[in-house]
Amino acid sequence: GLVVGPGTFRSLSMSSDSDSGSGSGTVRAHGPFDNLNFTGATHVNLAYGALLYLGGAYAYQRAKSRASVMASSAFATGLVVGSLLIAQQNHVTGHGLCAGTAGTLASLMTVRTVTTKSPIVLTVGATAWALTAYNYNKYVSWADYRMGAEDEREKAYVTKQ
Repeated sequence: GLVVGPGTFRSLSMSSDSDSGSGSGTVRAHGPFDNLNFTGATHVNLAYGALLYLGGAYAYQRAKSRASVMASSAFATGLVVGSLLIAQQNHVTGHGLCAGTAGTLASLMTVRTVTTKSPIVLTVGATAWALTAYNYNKYVSWADYRMGAEDEREKAYVTKQ
């Protein structure tokens, strides 16, 4: 059956613990979105991605701007994919993708702010810069943590020799 959990969908199946067919069993989840851990980092990136999707839809509705829809969808998808990587405990790659996505968006919005002087574009760019700084900080932190763990494994291996 399909069960809605906190923040994720999971496909479940029953497996019997005995051959008696008594109906008792354990519930196991299957699929690519098992064991997701939604943290503050995933929520921040997913929220900004959702706002980008909505902003693209608004730009299209208001000015029939296909370029805005396509660009905002591409950047939003980058943030959503990065968030899912973070939720799957792949912090370095996820934060790297989110930082790169937000940084590229921030750079483009900075140029557009200068040419259009639009407060909406300025707001999108400023929040994208903040998101870039946040994700880059997390990227460096997780990369250092990961390197520290590798150093500890190497020290333990050398000590055993």
